[in-house]
Amino acid sequence: MNYVARILGIALVASIATSAVADDFGTPPCPGSQASAGALFISFDASYTLYTLNMTTAPDGSNVITRQDVSAAELASLCSEGFDVEAFPDSTAQGSYFPVVVEFYNAALDHYFLTADVQEISDLDNGVHPGWKRKNWPDRWVLEAPDAFAVHLPNSSDGTCPPGTSPLCRLFNNRADVNHRYTTSLAIREQMIEQAWIPEGYGTIGVAMCVRPS
Repeated sequence: MNYVARILGIALVASIATSAVADDFGTPPCPGSQASAGALFISFDASYTLYTLNMTTAPDGSNVITRQDVSAAELASLCSEGFDVEAFPDSTAQGSYFPVVVEFYNAALDHYFLTADVQEISDLDNGVHPGWKRKNWPDRWVLEAPDAFAVHLPNSSDGTCPPGTSPLCRLFNNRADVNHRYTTSLAIREQMIEQAWIPEGYGTIGVAMCVRPS
């Protein structure tokens, strides 16, 4: 059984994975998909890893369920084939497949810090690491690994982004205490340049990544 057929089989067996359930947890992992090939429902765990469950029959006749993680390449293939991939949480996961990213600022250091880690956000909000305050960064990014953001890359020649995404600029403080700031706001970009921060990235405005619009 090929990969797509196996996914389809699991999606049909998983009767609880309805579109109503999936819609409660945000946009599908295929932004801009035309869904011409139909919907597929895939679970995600507490680390935001997508996976399916494969059922086979053991020699004694019992059912054996094994987990198969869905790689970025496999997900991209499904999206390119027109499948509307809906991600829904398992019993270990909370919230949306698209976790909220929060930007913090430390005035004493003049440093910016960006995180989607729930514990890290809580620690910074509650003063476990003193001096950090939120900068109100409400945008959401697609997280495909527990320790890194996975985003689209801009065109390396002119900095343009794929359809359905927005440019995110990166700026460098050009100091010994190296720090970067990331923003989708051109106004914030200009403010940082006025403070002698250097834009880094592709194209005329320095696009570092392409993210899902808020």
